[in-house]
Amino acid sequence: MVLPLIWFSDEWSITLSFAIKEYPLYPSVFQYLSDLEFNVDLVFMISIVIPLFNEKESILELYSEIFNAISSYNDWEIIFIDDGSSDGSAEKIIDIASKDSKVKLISFYRNFGKSAALSEGFKNANGDIIITMDADLQDDPA
Repeated sequence: MVLPLIWFSDEWSITLSFAIKEYPLYPSVFQYLSDLEFNVDLVFMISIVIPLFNEKESILELYSEIFNAISSYNDWEIIFIDDGSSDGSAEKIIDIASKDSKVKLISFYRNFGKSAALSEGFKNANGDIIITMDADLQDDPA
């Protein structure tokens, strides 16, 4: 019987170990192989989904902190969902997105609420891992 053992390391790689165990019912088939290990480096795409409503003042700081925390990874994106803001939030994000192709904007023509914004962000996320974050800087983005 082949038993796969999977564990994650803190550097985005997965180590797989396979061992064949001896069972008394099938003595001629089973052999014991110990510590047959190999590493497989996997790259995960990370999507950060951020719904917002009238958060113009915090957007640039939020983007900067996220960028500083995640820029060492290759595959990531930030998806801002503007939920009908009237303070120029969308224009601020458009300015950021014009300089960074990993930043995307989804803009609602009116306020539909956080659940609708998150749902639309999830539909448009390309990541294997999706992180949600509020835009108001109440939580530390780093």
